[in-house]
Amino acid sequence: MSRTDSLVAGFLQSGFEFKGTFYRALTAQTLLILEKVRSPFFTGNDEGVRGLLDFLFVASHSAKQVLPLLRDQDAWDLAVLEFAEGFSAGDLEELGALVSESNENVAAAVVEAREEGTKKKPQKKGTGRPT
Repeated sequence: MSRTDSLVAGFLQSGFEFKGTFYRALTAQTLLILEKVRSPFFTGNDEGVRGLLDFLFVASHSAKQVLPLLRDQDAWDLAVLEFAEGFSAGDLEELGALVSESNENVAAAVVEAREEGTKKKPQKKGTGRPT
């Protein structure tokens, strides 16, 4: 599957429902929020459940609820901690599998986009501008 096809497939997914709560699929806004709070879900450095909980929190709340929390890391951490109270270890295992399945295409596209973004375009000789 091409990068474009992966992005389209990932962003067009409608999300999923778990125990009566709807979780939106990964979106550009979700990625920006996760990047802003330096979530392990975005950075890929997740050894525990924090990244998953960050994603689930964003995916299940409106922008109106989430965006004010971005001003203060402590407020963000507290909101995610309170949100986490409702999940058992079994819930997190099941949700992790659902999130993984739901976001597989777009996650691959994000990695590919990062790799492409680090490559420099060749320059025309003598102009100092990309070709």
